[in-house]
Amino acid sequence: MLITFIIFTASPLIILQMIPLEILDVLALQGFNLYDLLTKFALLGLIMSIFTLMKGFTEETSISHLLISLSSNIFWLVITFFGIGFGSIGSLGITEISSEIGGISNTITIDLRLFVYLSILATFLKMVHSILNYNRGMLKK
Repeated sequence: MLITFIIFTASPLIILQMIPLEILDVLALQGFNLYDLLTKFALLGLIMSIFTLMKGFTEETSISHLLISLSSNIFWLVITFFGIGFGSIGSLGITEISSEIGGISNTITIDLRLFVYLSILATFLKMVHSILNYNRGMLKK
């Protein structure tokens, strides 16, 4: 739990404190709000840390452990969508970054839908794994 908290919650906030305000302002003018992105990522990391903590206090054979494990897997998918979409969960792998400097407009489109599909597949397999672990634990009882 502590490692999850440090990596996903504390690190983004520390990185945010280390970046000069001038860089954040320039990125904001380009349409990329790094402060907002890292703050949201830290919040998602905090929620993931809570899931990890809750899993540690439940027995592997309990239904609550199974439900927490399934919820945690789905939440990892949300975090993945958040990261792939550069802070926009709803983009589902297609991200556009636009900027305008001196009357010239630039738009970059990034298509990461393959990674979205792979993430969905990986999450499905992790959920099946959680269910099989629960069933194996119940058979051992």
